[in-house]
Amino acid sequence: HFICGLLMIASGGLAAAIEPDALSSVATFVAWLLLASGSAGLAASLRGRYSERTVDMILGVLSLAAGAELVLMPPGSGFSLTALITTWLLARASAELLAGLLASFRDEMLAAARLARAGVDLLLGLLCLIFSGATGLVETLFGWPAISVRWVTLAAGASLIAAGGVHVALAGKAGRHPENAGGS
Repeated sequence: HFICGLLMIASGGLAAAIEPDALSSVATFVAWLLLASGSAGLAASLRGRYSERTVDMILGVLSLAAGAELVLMPPGSGFSLTALITTWLLARASAELLAGLLASFRDEMLAAARLARAGVDLLLGLLCLIFSGATGLVETLFGWPAISVRWVTLAAGASLIAAGGVHVALAGKAGRHPENAGGS
């Protein structure tokens, strides 16, 4: 999980660092980062505790699906990119929220980590949702999708960094407590 977390942090940093130029190139770049982090998430789900595998698998599949959609059906506007990333963030937040609530019966640290990730994704998703309404207006009036594209790359990057940080922290917890080895 430590390596998965580092990959997610690196992907998030790259997503946040890119400067929007052409929408198609940014969407393709973000797609490959989502595909890489989704693959890492799926790999981590195979080594995690049985009770956490399903959620980690769902989160990996969500990232793979969003990345695949960006590759196979590139967005035609900043609005469509914003809508996709918003949906991805809110779906991840929902899965994490449910997982956090279920984990609260077994492991307080895991529950807190899952709920924190859910909070980050929910906040970013809601901000993207609010911003997507303004994006259509900005693009229509000014033909300038750079604002919306920049925002969604920052939101996707922040989400991946938060997810990676949780994986690294939980891997450290598992390393300090051998009975938790293989923990998510």
